[in-house]
Amino acid sequence: MKYILGALFFSVAAIAVPDVPTESISAVLSSSSSMSRNILLIDPKARSQDYIQAFEALRHDKPSLKINVQTLGGIIANVGEMRASDEGTLLFLKVPSNQGMRLQIVALEDIKEILYSP
Repeated sequence: MKYILGALFFSVAAIAVPDVPTESISAVLSSSSSMSRNILLIDPKARSQDYIQAFEALRHDKPSLKINVQTLGGIIANVGEMRASDEGTLLFLKVPSNQGMRLQIVALEDIKEILYSP
């Protein structure tokens, strides 16, 4: 009985699935791969070190100007120091406030740009 049900199932499945030539499948795959964008994977530690290096380069280039960090949530103004977490997924920004230096933590993927203040 099991064998009859199995054979019946496979015969119905074979009828329900249309036979697609392999040439058309390979043509679709090749056209979709040429149209897709390339993906570059970067280690979070390397990415956070790039941001820190950019921050230090701006600070060294024009030490009298203030540096802002633009994030998805807005602009963090007058950043005095930037450090990365051990895993590199968070950046610690020291920002002056009325009570002294304040630590602000930003996720690495939220940072859009590091620039001089206008």
